Amino acid sequence: MLYCARPENDRPCPAVVVIHEAFGLDAHIADLTRRIAAEGYVAVAPDLFSIDPFGCTVSPDEIKQTMSLRMALPAERRGNPAALEDALGTLPPARAARLREVLAWSTRRNPAALVPPLERVVTWAQERVDTTDAVGVTGFCFGGGMTLRLAFAGAPLAAAAPFYGQNPPLEQAGQVCCPLLLMYGRNDPFIMPGVPALLSAVQEAGLTYELHVYEQAGHAFLNDTRPEMYHAPSAQDAWGQLTRFFARHLR
Repeated sequence: MLYCARPENDRPCPAVVVIHEAFGLDAHIADLTRRIAAEGYVAVAPDLFSIDPFGCTVSPDEIKQTMSLRMALPAERRGNPAALEDALGTLPPARAARLREVLAWSTRRNPAALVPPLERVVTWAQERVDTTDAVGVTGFCFGGGMTLRLAFAGAPLAAAAPFYGQNPPLEQAGQVCCPLLLMYGRNDPFIMPGVPALLSAVQEAGLTYELHVYEQAGHAFLNDTRPEMYHAPSAQDAWGQLTRFFARHLR
């Protein structure tokens, strides 16, 4: 399953693949996909969580419920399986059983297994009759990490713009064939510790890249549906950086 938006004109346009956050293909990602289309691109957002070799599919709401359940625990107990099970025990049995399935799905999820499906999306976007052969990719949080994995796997991209994503296999840096736009919030305890190693790999491989670290922002600072994470000045500047980056490399 995927969500697709395009500009109103009939001319062939470059394509941009938009990779969702850990919540899946939700209304926020659909909105970002439309915003990118309005800049003059065929924008395609695949639902990676609809691909599961174990036969389980999950919805964005279910993922958000499991995250909310975990975040409601004291910080020191969020990684404790017994504490999470205690929280599940307070829910109606049917809902608790379903959320256990979602948590099990999350545990066995393998990001590396999602690179080939993303490569097929890139090929599909290139071969559409309403696109040029230039394809860019951007992603946020989980999607930022997948953007890096896709680029580091050597996908035929013209530009890649990951937002606050986890590092890919850094030994694959030599396979990257496109410029990178790397976007981070300084106050991101999840992602920032890995940035020096990523930069070392990128520089050693001689890659073309831009780095923007927003000093007042944290993780998920572009997500305006999460007031506790959104940082408007950083988000506005980052969006301008993204649109200019794609304009330089996709047109």
